[in-house]
Formats: sequence, C-alpha cells, structure tokens
Amino acid sequence: MGRKESYRYRPISASSWTKTVGITWKRFDGYWGGKPYLDGVQMKEYADLTVALLDFKAGNLSMLRTQNPSDAKALQATGLYNIVTPVDGTSYGLIGFAKDPSPFAKVEMRQAVAYAIDAKSMSDSLGVGYWQVTNQWAYPGSPYTTPA
Repeated sequence: MGRKESYRYRPISASSWTKTVGITWKRFDGYWGGKPYLDGVQMKEYADLTVALLDFKAGNLSMLRTQNPSDAKALQATGLYNIVTPVDGTSYGLIGFAKDPSPFAKVEMRQAVAYAIDAKSMSDSLGVGYWQVTNQWAYPGSPYTTPA
C-alpha cells in the first residue's frame, strides 16, 4: 500500500501542518469503520510551556500534556481538571550518565552514584506524588516492565 492509499484506513487525516504552529486533522467520512465521531483534531505546538498552560486555563485547549508535575498538582488542586498519569509505561524521567571519557564510564562510579541517591525522596519531592521509582524504562505494573 502506498502512502497516498493509506488515508483510507484512518478515521482522520492530516489536512494542514505549519512548522512550530501545529497540525490539523480532518474527519475522513469514507473511513471503512464508519463515520468518525470527531470532526477533527488540532494539535498546537508551544515553544513556552507557560504559554501552553495559560492557554489551557483560558479554555482554549481540551487537553494539555505537561512535563512539570507541579503544574499538574496545581491544576488538580483547583478541582476543575482531570489529571491522568501514564498507565502504559511509556513516559518517564531519568537521570542519565555521559559515556567515556567521563568518570561515569566506569560501572563502579555509576553504581556509587545510584547508591548515594535517595530515589524515593527525589521522586516524592520532584514528582509531587505522580512519579514512581523504578530501575527500568517502564512504570511498575505496565506490560513493558520485567517483574523483579
């Protein structure tokens, strides 16, 4: 199937895209699964997350994905918004180490730092209750986690 034919298999199709502005998808009434429920979807891009948050609070967005747990906590405290945390195990925050010639090229150094960090306290304070500590890329309980 070529790229031009693939639109027939999607309920919505991209109708416009402007770099650094966003993308708009329109409903495709010829979709094989029946007429889609939405007329379309618009995703906006924001260079500044504060502007995105203000736009969301002003009612100009239906959904906002925030990287800052403190923003989510503040929104939740108002009682006006539903906060959904990832359940599929694909979102994460991590501390990464540079490779050679860094001192972290040695596994013993990485182990020492990992041992010295209080991951639970860091998760609780920075993640304000939304983050979970894990030694894997996925959240505990997700289908992508290897059981301990």
